[in-house]
Amino acid sequence: MAFGDVVRQLRVADARPLIHVTAELTRRCTFSCPHCYCRLPQDDAAAARELSGAEWKRILTEAAEEGAVTLLVTGGEPLLHPDFREIWIGAKRLGLVPDLYTNASLITPEMADFLAMWPPRQVSITLYGATEETYRAMTGRKGMRDRVLEAVGLLRDRGLGVEIKGMFTRTNAHELAAVRAHAAPEGGTFRWGAELIGTVEGSHGRPESVTLSGEQIIALEKTDPVRWAEWEKTFASWQPAPPSSGRLFRCGIGRSNMHVDPYGIMRACEFVETVAYDLKRGAVREGWRHTIPDLLEAFPSKPGPCQQCALTDVCRVCPGHALVAGQPAAGPTVAHCELGRARAQALGLNAVPYATQS
Repeated sequence: MAFGDVVRQLRVADARPLIHVTAELTRRCTFSCPHCYCRLPQDDAAAARELSGAEWKRILTEAAEEGAVTLLVTGGEPLLHPDFREIWIGAKRLGLVPDLYTNASLITPEMADFLAMWPPRQVSITLYGATEETYRAMTGRKGMRDRVLEAVGLLRDRGLGVEIKGMFTRTNAHELAAVRAHAAPEGGTFRWGAELIGTVEGSHGRPESVTLSGEQIIALEKTDPVRWAEWEKTFASWQPAPPSSGRLFRCGIGRSNMHVDPYGIMRACEFVETVAYDLKRGAVREGWRHTIPDLLEAFPSKPGPCQQCALTDVCRVCPGHALVAGQPAAGPTVAHCELGRARAQALGLNAVPYATQS
């Protein structure tokens, strides 16, 4: 049975099925990327507050009992967690289908063997540059380009599914084509982004120092014929979005996905920090079935500038991204308005962002 069919069946049986869990094992990282929204140093004292392997086992067991099917293990760099293998094996034994997001700096032959024994659905790795000079500028570490490419080879040699994706800033935008060639040498799918967000509390990342302007992002998108063709197809018969009369969130926040941070806080969305439940003090069922829905119901939901903007589906703003950028959930956010204006002009769409209307 296809996964989509499984999800549809779960939603028939339960209006709010818990389907997917994101487990953010740590915010510590082996890299020091300025663009990162959650980065902490590798030896940061926050390690003492991170959930242990036993605590993660209890949380994931309760999530599985609620019906969770898929799991994303991420960070920071999740392989830094001292109980990573224990957590991973526990999740596999529960029947969860895991994906792994890693920067690949800690993928050794031994770790690749471990993952081959307990395989993920996919290992997702961001390639930050095509040259050593750029990779070092992006990550703050020497020798990481070759190490990451070697890790990709180790994983693929063992038959594991590997996704190479890209994140582009002012530091590495000039290497998009070369990174794509590494990631998808035969012209396959290459997932990449350049729309940086703000930072969570305590992060050492400073994305505002390296982010591209809206016009620069559009110029970069135009160099990727696949990406730009997708945009043109998407908006070939575009009509301005009507103002929203009652919805702040356009996504399915709190309907089937939960995020758990390194310190045991469950959220309906990683970036909506006030809709949260402390799993160190309570059970997944209580948080998922009662606290999270109650907090979402009470969350200020009056539509604002972004919900009244004709370009909402062009700039792709979301309340969570607005909040983490230090803006009101209902917007407007300057960066998204700039991007929406630039993309609309490039695509010939007859509309301007709400925030720029007179």
